[in-house]
Amino acid sequence: MDNNVISLEQKAADRNSILKKKAMHGINNKELNDYYNKVVKDSIHHLSFLQKFVAEEYLGDTVIDSFAMGIEASKLRLDGKSIEGIEEVFATDLHSKLAELGGKHQLYQYLREGDIYSITIIAEDLSNQWFRKGVIYGEKQRKLRLM
Repeated sequence: MDNNVISLEQKAADRNSILKKKAMHGINNKELNDYYNKVVKDSIHHLSFLQKFVAEEYLGDTVIDSFAMGIEASKLRLDGKSIEGIEEVFATDLHSKLAELGGKHQLYQYLREGDIYSITIIAEDLSNQWFRKGVIYGEKQRKLRLM
């Protein structure tokens, strides 16, 4: 009987994983590299190798998760919501995701408070930018019936 039970949590996790993989195709690597070279690189140059790794992983996951969340939120564009309206609806979820990622990457264990503050500001900027890009990308993909 246990074989017939479907875990909704597992289904949601699988769906989220598939969406993140699809999202990777929509992320403009050149744009991301330019941002890294202009903003991130100077902000983390003084960190140790391990600290840089933690910060970069955190910021990378921020981009992927925010972009995927934007793709998911693009469904609201079908209902006529503006991008700004969608951003307002998802603002709390974006902040919660950043806090969750901070815990996942153990920022408070590896980085000093001042460094965490700087990285968090960058993460918020990336999150907002890539969420919006995800909404636009998702909307285009839905129009082409690819999502």
